[in-house]
Amino acid sequence: MLIAGAAALAPAACAPTMGHRATGSGDGGGDGAGGQRHTTGVTTVLPAGTSASALRAASRAFFASSPVVVLAGDEASHPAAARVAAHLGVPVLLPDAHLLAELGRLGVNEIVSYAAQPPPGDRRVVPGPAEGTPRLHADLPAPPPAGRALLLVDPDKPASLLVRATATAAGAGIVEIRGADPRADADAIAALRAAPEATVAAVGRTFGSTERFTGRVRTARLAPELPGGGLLALPANHFVAIYGNPLTPSLGLLGEQDAAAAVTRVGDLVAQYADLLDTPVRPAFELIATVAASAPGSDGSYSTPTDPAVLARWIDVAEGAGVYCLLDLQPGRSDFLTQARLYADLLRRPGVGLALDPEWRLLPGELPLTRIGHVDAAEVNAVADWLATLTRENDLPPKMLVLHQFQTQMLRDRDQIDRTHDELQIVVHVDGSGGQGAKQSTWRTMRADLPDGFFLGWKNFIDEDAPMLTPAETVAQVTPFPSLISYQ
Repeated sequence: MLIAGAAALAPAACAPTMGHRATGSGDGGGDGAGGQRHTTGVTTVLPAGTSASALRAASRAFFASSPVVVLAGDEASHPAAARVAAHLGVPVLLPDAHLLAELGRLGVNEIVSYAAQPPPGDRRVVPGPAEGTPRLHADLPAPPPAGRALLLVDPDKPASLLVRATATAAGAGIVEIRGADPRADADAIAALRAAPEATVAAVGRTFGSTERFTGRVRTARLAPELPGGGLLALPANHFVAIYGNPLTPSLGLLGEQDAAAAVTRVGDLVAQYADLLDTPVRPAFELIATVAASAPGSDGSYSTPTDPAVLARWIDVAEGAGVYCLLDLQPGRSDFLTQARLYADLLRRPGVGLALDPEWRLLPGELPLTRIGHVDAAEVNAVADWLATLTRENDLPPKMLVLHQFQTQMLRDRDQIDRTHDELQIVVHVDGSGGQGAKQSTWRTMRADLPDGFFLGWKNFIDEDAPMLTPAETVAQVTPFPSLISYQ
């Protein structure tokens, strides 16, 4: 939710009584739009709370210079100090050992003080009034226009009054974001895209490091939306997918009809789940891009790549219908990263993610269907590093990375899989088939000791499950309810 910053801190009843409000450069070096007195384009995460360090951080984030500051004192003075700072368009600070350095950085020559002991030096000191505004000697540039800055806050952990005052003084709009991720909030996305050069600060550790926050702000500003809208696939949505290779009906549902008919088919499934769930349900295709083969092929990998042009035609249809696509890899004796790179151009599209199927990852000398394959965390991490870099460098929304697993040995060291890439949303997809008792046992085993940072997936097999769960039974019996349900 976007909140007008100044309204709560500078009520209209407070008419200015200061000496001058310059519209030229004045002592602050600004012009009628605030000039260089206010920062532009900075992104940072500010400390929470009302401390001298938090206020210095806010001052550095929003102000390149200011001829005047407000110096707050004890807590009783904070409402008046906040009101005056917001009205004058200047930062508010608290006394500590680092105050003089910040005053010097700002170029301050006058202090409106509520502190018991003003800082040493020859700067003019004006007593802070309990009501109204002070009469200043310094000229102040005109305040910056709205949209010059944004302050993002979690309403469950609001910013302090004095930090909000400094932000408001810099012309910042205040945007409330539950969950502290601007990529997940429509109001934040709209505000950031409307002000592409604005300084953006957030308050509190819930927003993560400044580096992570900066990346998220960039994504919110620049990334195209996913099919169906938004920038984050999970956790706000559930996905229902149909699986297969477009050229081979025996490999799953996708090969049993053309792309347009497949859109209708997955849409029918989505509608059934949508009637059962309170959260949005979105459609997906899981397209087998490389198919495990009984013959070695020209490269000896026992894996046959599907022509990217064939997949592109399906993805075109899917994107137009709001369907997310996953490219599934069955690498044989090749490796996942080598095969993923074959489809780099397709993965540069916003609505295309990646799925790794360790069942078909063979060791040298092994053949398909002679054993269940596996992959170690190092190979998964190499793919994740590459895919995260591709996503970041192309300003794409975060991608789903799906890892198939129905035996513990398929991902033997999954606790070592890197879940820190902010560009990826990793799903462990439990895709065992058979009787429901066995499937539930597999479900429990795959969830046991699952580290934080993974989402969950479940597969319904039309021919192999005995019996296959209906959508209502899937919702009732598969708990916790998975983020991704696929059909084969």
